[in-house]
Amino acid sequence: VTRDAFQGDIPIGGDHGQYDGIEQVGQFFWRPDLPATIVYYHDVGWSLHYYTFDRPALDRRWFDDAAMLTADAAHMRGARRYLVLADWEPMPELPSARLTVTPVFDAARRRDGSTAFRIFQIEDTMAGGAVAP
Repeated sequence: VTRDAFQGDIPIGGDHGQYDGIEQVGQFFWRPDLPATIVYYHDVGWSLHYYTFDRPALDRRWFDDAAMLTADAAHMRGARRYLVLADWEPMPELPSARLTVTPVFDAARRRDGSTAFRIFQIEDTMAGGAVAP
């Protein structure tokens, strides 16, 4: 039983693997080719801030719902915009035809190999696409 507990096979304590892979999300945003980047998030704020702490030119923005995300992202033409979602979060339906969302990175760190977090790039179709990632 003790060995099982140390290996995390018994669901005790506060960490049940829900945030496994968040460090990969942080590493994605530490890439030197991503200056002046906006990152939208809903549920993963504290963890995202922790793994991107002191990252220059990274603008982290919380959104409450799809309308709020759309309103903010739509007026940020030309900016690199990304959306970070945990596997338990639904994809927000963006009501604007101007914006498209494309998956660009999966953080697969769960024991079963499943994707824990996904990063999407938000592109402005009216401005001829997004800035290259």
